[in-house]
Amino acid sequence: SPLLSREPSTKLLPVFHSFPTSRFVLGRAIQAMTGHAFLGEYYAHFMPLESPACPAGARMQTRHHLLADCVLPEPHRDILRVFC
Repeated sequence: SPLLSREPSTKLLPVFHSFPTSRFVLGRAIQAMTGHAFLGEYYAHFMPLESPACPAGARMQTRHHLLADCVLPEPHRDILRVFC
């Protein structure tokens, strides 16, 4: 395609190999940081029949809540700090 400078690849770019985590976790972290994650604020906007609440108890699961306040990702907080 003339719009793509190269064909899509299923391999990570070399810059991502330096992060100490799996591709799955890296993908979820990037989704959360960019706001393109399946969070409550996403559900409230695009899927109004789904609950926007956090399973940990917050009324609205926002990106800030997930990255800064939520207790659910606590075991992975060290991975999140790499990106912040």
